[in-house]
Amino acid sequence: MPKPPAPVAGEATYFSGQLVASIHVGAEFRRPEGGGESGGRGEREGRGGRRGGGMSFGGGAGPMQFGGGEGGRGRGGPGGERGDGPPGELGGNSGGGPRMMPASGVPLMIHVKLRNTSAAPVEVACRDFASSLGNFVVQPATLIVPAGETAEFSPMTSFVQGDLPDELPVTLALRIAGKTEKQVVLLHPAPSEAPPPSER
Repeated sequence: MPKPPAPVAGEATYFSGQLVASIHVGAEFRRPEGGGESGGRGEREGRGGRRGGGMSFGGGAGPMQFGGGEGGRGRGGPGGERGDGPPGELGGNSGGGPRMMPASGVPLMIHVKLRNTSAAPVEVACRDFASSLGNFVVQPATLIVPAGETAEFSPMTSFVQGDLPDELPVTLALRIAGKTEKQVVLLHPAPSEAPPPSER
């Protein structure tokens, strides 16, 4: 198994500071447990895989490789990644950038969390998530974030080869109360999480 790339993370404020969006991309070593955040996340991962918020490259498409070559975005599974080309083909523009390859890569989990800084609950929809890791239909369709608390969309999975760039832009569009705000969130290297002793 190839060594996973170092994780990256970043955050941005939306709607005049009402929401703080945090994005984290990296390999995970935790196993779901009964209860707690880990258990909830594991359950959401299972649901996300079936509903399209899971594997980023459906239909047997391979991983993204960073470091040149033709850029491309594959068509995802049902409700999954939005592709630029016809079903079953690679789309996108030619030129530099990551590309998909018919080989196994390292699975990375993409987490999108929202923190509500206001005194009232907020119902949020993610209208767009686009990056070199893939373009995703984020699930669930709407997420209720309680006042002063944090909630998370279903994690997504992307397969990559090689290291992630030191600056990875992600286009994230959020919508609340009929208003949409789109920003480019820049992800930078984040502290790695050590695997449990049994997996070292």
